[in-house]
Amino acid sequence: MRLSDFAKKNGLNEEQLIKYFDYLKWNYTSFSKKLNDSEISDLLEAHLHKHEVIINSSHIQLLKNKIVHETDIIPQEFNITHKYATRIGDLFESPNSEQDRFKKILENKTDLDDFGVIAILEGLKNKEAKNICKKYYNGSINSELMNEAYSLANETIERYGEDVIFKLITLPKLPFKGVEFREIFLELDKKKSHVLDPSIRLIIEKTAIQVKFYKENREGTKILFNNVIEVTNRETRDILFQFTRDGVCLPKTSDSSVIPVIQMFLSYSSDLKKQILNYGLVTGECSICGRPLSDPESIKIGMGPICKQDFF
Repeated sequence: MRLSDFAKKNGLNEEQLIKYFDYLKWNYTSFSKKLNDSEISDLLEAHLHKHEVIINSSHIQLLKNKIVHETDIIPQEFNITHKYATRIGDLFESPNSEQDRFKKILENKTDLDDFGVIAILEGLKNKEAKNICKKYYNGSINSELMNEAYSLANETIERYGEDVIFKLITLPKLPFKGVEFREIFLELDKKKSHVLDPSIRLIIEKTAIQVKFYKENREGTKILFNNVIEVTNRETRDILFQFTRDGVCLPKTSDSSVIPVIQMFLSYSSDLKKQILNYGLVTGECSICGRPLSDPESIKIGMGPICKQDFF
């Protein structure tokens, strides 16, 4: 492919291409220069990061100062204390035993406790149930409302039966202590040294997910949290969960399917490099930047040449 054809295909002008050549430390000779597959892959990578990887280090620092402000502060929602945090964690560390315990509670409704009641109400779309859960979590619930919660939970069990209720129960959106995600933070920390918004892509339960540092937009400025990582579904863009550097996990969806996803994610974190490469092999996209792979060697390892340099 000639450089002019590459430019036309990707909507680029010659001035932009010259900047990409400068960034890649290539010698620009002609707009009609012929490109091999490796050079095409490198140019695509530069084009992908045109808003993130600016031409030189001074521009990178300027972009950081103007657009991205980094902070080591942990968002307040991770600091919620809750007497059932340990039991929530048990759903991930020992899922079978915890679920068996919950099934026994459902079989004998007199053993229902606050945790079981709120877990049932969380699975309902009932407006009254949602209001009770909200008051329970912020500590403003009174005994009268809690009695109403028990009645509503028992009515739900009677109406739908234990098996259906067990499928309905969801994890309360509360932080719990998981494990240290050291390998994931190490990979993102390493890539953040030269990419402003690094990410990792994985396949979990046939679902493509993306792992990035958590960011917030505040008055036109992106706040990047160095100690919080966010996991999203790449197809739906839904946020699944977040976790901190010291292992506190916060589910962001009430969908009970998030439980096996977090369980699998915990197991993957112990062999991260293998799982990252697997994403590229399965999807045909670079495991790091997400661009389609065209070079045979890149396809073989599931990663583009520039990302490969950073990864290995």
